[in-house]
Formats: sequence, C-alpha cells, structure tokens
Amino acid sequence: MKRIRLFAALVFATVIPSSGVVADEPRADASLRFGLSDYHDLDAIDYSFGAGLSYRFISWLASDAVFALAPSDLGDPAFSGSRMEGSLGFRVGPHLERTSVYAAVRPGFVKFSEPEEPTVCILIFPPPLRCTLATGKSVFALDLTGGFQLANDRGVLRLEVGDRIVKYPGPVFDVESGPKLDGYWSHNLAASLAVGVRF
Repeated sequence: MKRIRLFAALVFATVIPSSGVVADEPRADASLRFGLSDYHDLDAIDYSFGAGLSYRFISWLASDAVFALAPSDLGDPAFSGSRMEGSLGFRVGPHLERTSVYAAVRPGFVKFSEPEEPTVCILIFPPPLRCTLATGKSVFALDLTGGFQLANDRGVLRLEVGDRIVKYPGPVFDVESGPKLDGYWSHNLAASLAVGVRF
C-alpha cells in the first residue's frame, strides 16, 4: 500500500508541473458570445447571441461548449424564423501569460426553424435548398477556427474567425452547382466575439 501511495505521489508531482498550469490561475470561464455566420449558399448573413463554457486542462489544451440562438428571420422572403446552434470541442495553442493564440475544432449542429409565414416554393425536383430548410431541419456543423485570447485573473475576451462547414441534406438543388441528390458540404465564414468571467 505504501508503494502505491509513493508511486501515485511521484506521478502527481511529475505530471502537474509538466502541464504548465499555474495552480492559482483560473482554469474555467463562462462567457457571453456574439456570432456572425455568412451562409453563402443561402445568400444570407446570420447574427446570433449565446453563451459558452470553457475549461483549460493544461496550458495548451482547453475544451469549449457553446450554445447560441439567432432570433431573427433569415432570408428575404424568410425561409427560417430562427436558428439554434450548439457545439462542443477543443482549443489548442500556446498560453502566454495574459494572451494566447489558438486553433479550435468544434463539431455541433444548426437547427433551422420554420418561418412564421408559409414559404412559396417552385414545384421542381430536387427542391431548392431554401425550401428544404424551410420545413425545419437540423444540420451537422463543424467549426474550424483560429482565435486570439486576452485574459486576466477575473475576465477573458476571445475573438475568433474561421470556417463553418455545414452538411446540407439532400436531395436539394443548389443554385451555383445544380442538383445534389445526396446532400453536400458547404464552407461558410464564421466569426465570434466572447466576453467572460474566469473562475
């Protein structure tokens, strides 16, 4: 039993210093977020508001959980009344005292709700992408972003810009590339600003 305790103490003493985490420095934070998504296949720019939770395991690795809501209509005429977004993933990058740069990978979803007013769609097969989303669809989304963080003992600010890769369902008709019987992947510009409290 004494040997096990000694071994555990040695492992603890070895691993913790090598992680580069200062014991007194906060590891977690909760933030409010403002996001922008340019869905170029839909010819629409979306604005969202949400919240995030983050936890830093070691100096160069942290996890993020993000939830956001875009409450306004999307499209003219509107094909979605609101959007709900959620993602969970990791940030990797050097932690340099009060500042850091990082890359993040966060798989998640975007749920397009039905519009308040009925959407007028032409009767073709496959239907236009807007008409498919107007029925209320949840799509897979993968955020690949780069970011900058500024933090002190109490607060944190993060600015991110990257690519939101969305898997649209099929069959649909895409204006730029024609019919997509099995659906397709779309790359979209996404950016966010988060302000949070560390604890």
